[in-house]
Amino acid sequence: MSRNSCNNFIPMKYTGLILIILLAVISCKEEQKESTDQIEYKNAETKDLPEVLKDIPVGIEVVNEPSEIYAEKDPKDTSKYYWKLKTFLKAIKTDVKITEFGDYAKNSDGIWILHNYSGKIFTSKEFAEWYFVSNSDEFSWENADNALIKKDVSYVDVSNWTNRSDSLGSQQGIWYFIGLDENNRKVMGYAEYKNIPELKSHDENSE
Repeated sequence: MSRNSCNNFIPMKYTGLILIILLAVISCKEEQKESTDQIEYKNAETKDLPEVLKDIPVGIEVVNEPSEIYAEKDPKDTSKYYWKLKTFLKAIKTDVKITEFGDYAKNSDGIWILHNYSGKIFTSKEFAEWYFVSNSDEFSWENADNALIKKDVSYVDVSNWTNRSDSLGSQQGIWYFIGLDENNRKVMGYAEYKNIPELKSHDENSE
């Protein structure tokens, strides 16, 4: 054996120690992977949902405030009415990257139709522009960077709305969100709303 090879030789007692450390690191990583892979989500409480949401587990909590919405005069065109609300959401189990979202409403036949004003599904780009961090009823200008919502952090669109119309009318619908969790698993969340065919009173405006 050459002198160089002897200098590079690792004593047996150190070899055993290194092996133990490597096994411990591998075991820790496997446990972390197993714990995230085994995240269990609940299913939606109702089957009366648009097809796009069916069979996707619930990983996002969504709240509409208010859920029963009275009409207001549209400040941009007072001949029209609109139904305004705030929509809050947060990730339940892990961080989630929002990939699509929007408004589905039921038509006169009780069929779900996409009701976004653009006629298209809203994307992660719109989400990052419209939704901001909400801290204990305080609005922040910190937006959802790259459409990523962090676990247990509340995000809000304070100027959301469900409909603009020339006349007062009722509407039943949901705001929904779909995204990918840390394991690239598709999750969703939604919240119902109902448009009331009445003008909002002064008392309600002051709340």
